[in-house]
Amino acid sequence: MDYRAGADDSLRGSTGLAVSGLAGAILFTATWIVAGLADPAFSFANNDTSDLEALTATHPLPYNIGLSLSGLLTIGVAVTLVRVHCGTGEGRVPIGHVRHL
Repeated sequence: MDYRAGADDSLRGSTGLAVSGLAGAILFTATWIVAGLADPAFSFANNDTSDLEALTATHPLPYNIGLSLSGLLTIGVAVTLVRVHCGTGEGRVPIGHVRHL
């Protein structure tokens, strides 16, 4: 039995979830930069990111939407880790096929 073929089939969905986690991190960074530049009172050196969603922020809604979407995308990493490392259901992978970076 070729375990590599089975591992590829069971991880196909996990790859997309892992990529969504990376996209979530990129989206958060992009949202932070764009919202920070749009708010003249915000200083990247002196303010926290939460200041972009405060009541005193110039435009808190776009930041809140970007933050929420990046959080949802990041959930893909958690789902991937559970599927691969816990070995439940379709995500069961032989231990030799889990690569460590």
